[in-house]
Amino acid sequence: MGYIKHQAVIAVVIDDSSDVDQLRRQLAELIDEPFISSAEQLLVGPTPSLVNGYVTYALLPDGSKEGWSTSDLGDRARQIFIDHFRALGSCSQVIEVSFDEDSVTSAVDVSATED
Repeated sequence: MGYIKHQAVIAVVIDDSSDVDQLRRQLAELIDEPFISSAEQLLVGPTPSLVNGYVTYALLPDGSKEGWSTSDLGDRARQIFIDHFRALGSCSQVIEVSFDEDSVTSAVDVSATED
């Protein structure tokens, strides 16, 4: 048995100066297991908003049980994603959402730089 905790990260940017190709390359470099084609497949976006010029990106859950190597890969991918959009400063907002098998939910704003 194992415990599954779904974690996703969503970033909204006002000025899409993000180098998404660089982000995709970094995620693609996380391949460390034969059955994983790439962490890049979890990346969604850029998706433009209908008004006001916002652009949204998301990094979807890896689907792995906690403690498995695939879960560790997902943790590293999420950190790369968060760091990438934090580097844009005040023109981005980043939130991490998690939910588990018991439907417990949480959402944490990770836009600010951690001390």
